[in-house]
Amino acid sequence: MNLATEVHSDSVKPKGRLARTLLVALLLLALGALNILTLVNSQIHDVGYGAVKAILSSSVGDAVLSRILSNSPTANRRRDVAIATKVLSDEKSILSASNKSLVEKHAVLEKSQKEVVAKMQNLRALQQHAQRLSKNSLTSLRPVP
Repeated sequence: MNLATEVHSDSVKPKGRLARTLLVALLLLALGALNILTLVNSQIHDVGYGAVKAILSSSVGDAVLSRILSNSPTANRRRDVAIATKVLSDEKSILSASNKSLVEKHAVLEKSQKEVVAKMQNLRALQQHAQRLSKNSLTSLRPVP
């Protein structure tokens, strides 16, 4: 019986080692594939980031978690987006103020232009009236034959 037990335990060990080796190889392949997928697809990366964040948040404190995840590409991207959003918001407010100022100047200039056009029309009417008066006065000054 001792011999049978030894034969049986020897036959199990290589199968166990083979199973472990296959399991480790499969896990490494899966991790490699997941790594490539996270590089190719940002949604998969975000899901993985969320999973890591959820796992770490339950096991470590918020300060440690923020320090661990502060240099991740997702955190860097969020920081960059926040900075770019702030810059664009500032530019928008400057451009809005400039646009408002230009609209006000345009309204003033348009009003001024209307006044100038009205004055020019009055001057033309006065000029035509003056020409008619001078023509009439010249005809009245002619000697009668």
